[in-house]
Amino acid sequence: MKKTTYTLGLAALLSSSAFAATINVTGDITTNTAWTADNTYILDKVIYVTGATLDIAPGTIVRGQPDATSLVAGSLVVRPDGKIQIRGTSTQPVIFTTAALDVNADGNVDKSGGKPVRWTSGQDANFWDKNPATAPMPPLAPNGDKNMSMWGGLVIMGDSFTNNSNQVDVDGNGVINTLDVGMGIVEGLESAIPPAVYGGWNEQHNAGSIKYVSLRHGGVGLADGKEINALTFYAVGKDTTVENVDVYCTSDDGVEIFGGDVNLKNINVNYADDDGFDTDEGWRGSVQFLFVLQGHGYGDQGLELDGEDKNESQAGVIDPLPFSRIYNATVWQANTAQRAARLRSGFAGVIANSIFQNITGVTAGTGIAIDGLTGLDTAPSARNNFGTGLLQIRNNAVYGFTTQYSTFTDTISMAATGGVSGTYGGSAVPNVFYPATNNRSNTGTMFNVGSISHTAANGINPRPLSTASTLAYGSTQDSAYVAGPVVATAYKGAFDRTSASLWTTGWTALNKLGVLSN
Repeated sequence: MKKTTYTLGLAALLSSSAFAATINVTGDITTNTAWTADNTYILDKVIYVTGATLDIAPGTIVRGQPDATSLVAGSLVVRPDGKIQIRGTSTQPVIFTTAALDVNADGNVDKSGGKPVRWTSGQDANFWDKNPATAPMPPLAPNGDKNMSMWGGLVIMGDSFTNNSNQVDVDGNGVINTLDVGMGIVEGLESAIPPAVYGGWNEQHNAGSIKYVSLRHGGVGLADGKEINALTFYAVGKDTTVENVDVYCTSDDGVEIFGGDVNLKNINVNYADDDGFDTDEGWRGSVQFLFVLQGHGYGDQGLELDGEDKNESQAGVIDPLPFSRIYNATVWQANTAQRAARLRSGFAGVIANSIFQNITGVTAGTGIAIDGLTGLDTAPSARNNFGTGLLQIRNNAVYGFTTQYSTFTDTISMAATGGVSGTYGGSAVPNVFYPATNNRSNTGTMFNVGSISHTAANGINPRPLSTASTLAYGSTQDSAYVAGPVVATAYKGAFDRTSASLWTTGWTALNKLGVLSN
């Protein structure tokens, strides 16, 4: 299709659907706007959606400009009074990717001064990933570079609860007081006008609907030294819909949640250069069916779960107490210097029906680590919450690590089968690994680790082997802990091994590459 390139502000965007164009989005979105699949949209800088709804149709491609000397990588930020409707489908996902160029088509992003070259008018044929819908780029470039940090990310803000204390004058009245409790400013947007303030008391905050979206090759910070994730939620409320999200090759975290009570379903994170899934500031929502693949030179923690992140002494004191629900996760960890899951800073909640697997083929590292207090911190730690039952690890499988579960202070002991016994703080430890016999460690073989390939066709099959023991993949968590929107399952992990196809099929980048098999 022949494309005409326009550099337009908001007024022109409203009538753009009549053209097949590459549209350079240079102004904030302040009136209801529709982006359609017959156009390509370039995020020229940090673009805000404020007081309006941005509707993105199935099959639409949005490209963020890479970094420049002024640190204005293209990103999309939805303010608390804005909404976004991403209406992708399993056959026509909405794709966010980079506007970086590869003029000589050698597979390496063109660079100037060490930074990717930005798109300019007339350069459509030279996009680095020329056809992201059908031919995603591999995780590593021919020259060995990681294919990431080529645009910013997607940030959703809300006015739901957080457990931030009054450490920042977020309302700008010149003093730090009770009006600032529970509020925060988006990292990297401290100088935004108006300030990028999130948080409040609106549990039912609704940022819109995000369905079938693939976020690729991002992670450039919003300001110098301020990292950004592929997808970040700040105090987003439970009336927001988030289903079927693909994160592929990103700097910093795949998905990070700061407070709020947003619920997520079917989240696929492949090759995040920091953590796959990260929580902070008292998130009280749920995620079910989460696949995190660390490896191919990428990755820190698979899951990094914090109750808050400003000062651990707040945890358990500032309302609300975090109580997250993570069900049916499959976490594949290839960085044995890190953990498949690290729980810290007063984290509380339930982790159930999940699989944590070291995929290096060499027994090493830690599966689930539960941190105690450090330094002069005085509040309940994640380990204390575990000891009192506020943190529960139920019906999981942990495989291939030297330390399946972190050691515990006092007299808590963790048996190889997942049972827990002993005392904490002088009191008996509740049976938070319930049912004790259904938390398993190194029981049989869960996956054929030796066959995993990050590049070969069908090299990654996230289903447990059919020969895995019943206790390795079967049974369900206590029904008392299946609370909406979580649904009961008869299997551990993100994928039902009896299903004809994976929920990642047909729309995720790694599946389109033929690597994540069906």
